[in-house]
Amino acid sequence: MTDFSIGNRVLVVRNSDKLIFEGTIQNITSEFINKGAKHWGKEECIYISFPEETYNKLLLQGSPLFCTINRINKHCYINNLEDLSVCEITDNIMVNPYEYKISWDNIVSMLITKKAYTINKI
Repeated sequence: MTDFSIGNRVLVVRNSDKLIFEGTIQNITSEFINKGAKHWGKEECIYISFPEETYNKLLLQGSPLFCTINRINKHCYINNLEDLSVCEITDNIMVNPYEYKISWDNIVSMLITKKAYTINKI
């Protein structure tokens, strides 16, 4: 089973007992674009920021990430230089992956947008 932990803005990625990656996270925040909307159709922006060196390592390794979205823990996978999947993990199988495009113009930060009802789906 893959274990993910975040503490003091440090990302630790482990696969069984093997350390895959350990690095610093600058910030993980989320907010609604339309703060007045009180329905499932509202869009949410999720910002995950890394130092440039950390981000490049994660992209090259295709390392798994651990994210908190709406106070719900999710596993985030960088599949290649432009795609990011947010999914649940059951018995090491990616369940219900959601694909996002990452802007390559700013490799320090990722801006992810999706309808709130799909992000909140458990």
